[in-house]
Amino acid sequence: MSNGKARRVDYHPDEYIAGVGGVLRADEQGVYWMLCSLIMSEGHAIEQNERRISALCGIRPSDVRRIIEKLVTTGKISRQSDGKLFQKRAQSEVEKSLKRIQTASENGSNGGRPSKKNKLNQRNEQEGGFSNEKLTTNHQPPTTNHQPILEEDKSSSFGQSIEDEFENSFWPRYPRKAAKGAALRAFKAVRKKHELARILEGADRYASERKGQDPKYTKQPASWLNGLCWLDEPSSQTVVSDDWRSDPVYAGVE
Repeated sequence: MSNGKARRVDYHPDEYIAGVGGVLRADEQGVYWMLCSLIMSEGHAIEQNERRISALCGIRPSDVRRIIEKLVTTGKISRQSDGKLFQKRAQSEVEKSLKRIQTASENGSNGGRPSKKNKLNQRNEQEGGFSNEKLTTNHQPPTTNHQPILEEDKSSSFGQSIEDEFENSFWPRYPRKAAKGAALRAFKAVRKKHELARILEGADRYASERKGQDPKYTKQPASWLNGLCWLDEPSSQTVVSDDWRSDPVYAGVE
C-alpha cells in the first residue's frame, strides 16, 4: 500500500450520490467523507482518533464512535486487524494520482520526451503497426447520469460492491421482500448497463405508488428489475401528498 501524499485526486459525484444518497444521514455522510479525505490526504489507513474527527466534523466523540461503527458494519469503511480505518476506493484514487505524478516526473527528467521504453514501442508501432504495450491515458471522462457503469467496474461509491448496493440501497426501499436470491441475480444483471441512481429513483417511485395498496399485486423485485420497470412512466393513480413526512425519501426524519 502506498504511503505517498496526493495533492489532488479524481472525484466521481454520481457514484458518491448513488452510494450514500438515501442510505446515510447528513452527519454520517460528513464523517464518511472526512474519513475518506483523511485516508487520501495521508495516503494510508488512519487511526480511529475520535477526538480528532469530532473536532474536524464539529460533533461529539461519542457520535463519531457510533457513526464509525455503522460505516464499518455497512461496509463503507474497513477496519484492519491493527484497528486502523481503511477505504479501498480512497486508497486506489491516491495510488492513481501518485502514478500520474511519477509519470509526469519521469517525462520531465527527459525534457518532456518519452522514456526509451516508450520510444521503442513507438518504433515497433511504426514498423509493424502494433505496440508491445497496451496504450494508457490519464484522461478521465466526466461521469454523467447518462453513462452506464461498465461491467468490469465491480465497485462504486468508494469501494461499495454491487452486492452492497443491493443489500444497503435497493432491498431496503423496494416495497416487496420476496425471492431475494432471484432479485439479487436480476440486480447484478441490470447494473451492468444501468445506473444505480436511476434504479433507486424508480424503486422509490414504485414504493410510493404501492403504498396502501394490496401487497399481493405488488411486483416481485426480480420481475420488476428484469422488466426495467424503473423506466416506466409514473402511474396516473399516484396520489401526491402535501405532507412531506409521507415521502419515503424523508423516512425517519422528524
